[in-house]
Amino acid sequence: MVQFAKTNFLLSGWICIVLGASISIAVPDAIGLTVSFPLGIAGIILLIIGIRKNPEERVNIDEMRSWQPEEGPMREAGRVMYRVDTLLDPPIKTTIKCGSCGKVDWVDGGKPKSWKCPHCGIQLWEEE
Repeated sequence: MVQFAKTNFLLSGWICIVLGASISIAVPDAIGLTVSFPLGIAGIILLIIGIRKNPEERVNIDEMRSWQPEEGPMREAGRVMYRVDTLLDPPIKTTIKCGSCGKVDWVDGGKPKSWKCPHCGIQLWEEE
């Protein structure tokens, strides 16, 4: 059997319940009841499965800490571009990608107040 995520069951359950309630209001005769009742029951069953299902996969911390953006220049006409990504879990580290040369550098701590690319010498930003 295919493994579905907990979120998929919960979302599907709520969608079925809302659709069933909408159909029962929009079509109040026997046809509406024969469609909305099974749809509502299916929604309740999906919600119960979703609530009882184990939590989704946890993030691999080592894999998260070793992630960095791909190297390569970022293209934009005549602008200085850069990308800053900060890992908020200790130890706090920041990657800075220069848009001109495309090189990625690691810095301990958060985003520095200013940064000049050590590879191409372009001043990426400077805070006052």
